[in-house]
Amino acid sequence: MLLSRVIQTSHKITIAALFVTIVGAASFFSYSLYKEKQIACIGAVAKALEIRDYSLVSRLLRQHVDTTVSVAALEAVQDSSFSRALHKAESIKQMDAALRISLKELLLCTFFIETELPSSIENHKYYLKKEETGLSCNLEYDPETKLCFILLEGIKGGRIGRGKFKKVWKAVLYAQDRVEIVARAEQRLPMEKEVAMMRCLRGVPGIFETIAFTRHEDAGIQYTTVYSKLYTHSSLQKLFDKKVALDTTDKVAIARQILQGLQELHKRHILHCDLGARNYLVAILQNEHKKQVKRQVRCVISDFGRAVLLDEVNTAARLQGNTSYIAPEALFRESMQEADYFASEVFAVGCVLYNLFYEKRAGWQLPHYGQDTRERAVVYDEYVQHIRTLRDERYRVLSEKVQSGSKLSVEEQFEHLVLKMVDPDPKARGSAAELAVLFE
Repeated sequence: MLLSRVIQTSHKITIAALFVTIVGAASFFSYSLYKEKQIACIGAVAKALEIRDYSLVSRLLRQHVDTTVSVAALEAVQDSSFSRALHKAESIKQMDAALRISLKELLLCTFFIETELPSSIENHKYYLKKEETGLSCNLEYDPETKLCFILLEGIKGGRIGRGKFKKVWKAVLYAQDRVEIVARAEQRLPMEKEVAMMRCLRGVPGIFETIAFTRHEDAGIQYTTVYSKLYTHSSLQKLFDKKVALDTTDKVAIARQILQGLQELHKRHILHCDLGARNYLVAILQNEHKKQVKRQVRCVISDFGRAVLLDEVNTAARLQGNTSYIAPEALFRESMQEADYFASEVFAVGCVLYNLFYEKRAGWQLPHYGQDTRERAVVYDEYVQHIRTLRDERYRVLSEKVQSGSKLSVEEQFEHLVLKMVDPDPKARGSAAELAVLFE
């Protein structure tokens, strides 16, 4: 009986060993076959590059990447254009984990830019639809800046937002010396005046950073596009809505940069006319390597769709796009002087900074004050009283503290300046230039 069991066990071990050997041999054969196919594919890509048959290279990449050959294995291909395209595709993939676009799709786009885009540029064809190229994204070239962009519209993780007239998506700026994720705002309506204003504000502190301006036609419709720096946390309004935690240092930095931008606009006699919380872009930059270094917060004024020069103000138009940011004196537009227009914008920014400091919207910010059809004097008195009820007592306490020689804390200084900016009397608010100095 014992001998029988030993023999049976021996047979089982032999069969198991034979099975492992067969599976191992099959795996080795399968791996060897895979390696052979991979080497053949890399050789075919190299040969196609050698004879400059770029369309064949693209077909090989579509058919064999991720099945026969990995993107990493293509590092073996010795070709400068292909190597640039590959390295830049890898860089883009690492930049934004939220983007649902494969490395293979990015490589096809970057390779097209490196090899086939120049012929389109020679033919003055600057906007290339994916239906024409076979790529997963549209491409656009700006002849003025000589920059190319991979458009991420329709790609999951690529949407930034949508305004009344604009739609905003991420794009990839593709230049010889760098790649970068940027913002792309596109609209159908004419933007000549807005674009001209943004051009003259390029490089101005506190104003959002533009990169390129383009136009293209699609299905008979003319589109204007603005490419700009990507501000990672979108608008200040979104920070308010999501209740993102900001300490006093962050808040002061935001206020200082906004007022710096407003000062630059007013210095150029520009009225923004839409200074609600949704028109400030914010980027919070974390330092992952130096734990002791304070994070950086950037905040800039954006969206110049309603902006005008002071001497071109239309007295029939609203002074702020959102009526809940209208200053009391704006109810009597016919009586407003030059300084009043600037002061009314200080009030609008003051309402935003009130929300930033107190972490709640100002109680007087009711849109009906700017839309009320009752006698204006009645509406004005009611509006001013509402502001004074919510503001004056705290402002008096802080002012008396200053006058007595007591030193205000950083939080109290910030609060005092915010309450100054929303004074119902436009002459008491201070100019953007004066306030920018006080926030330093």
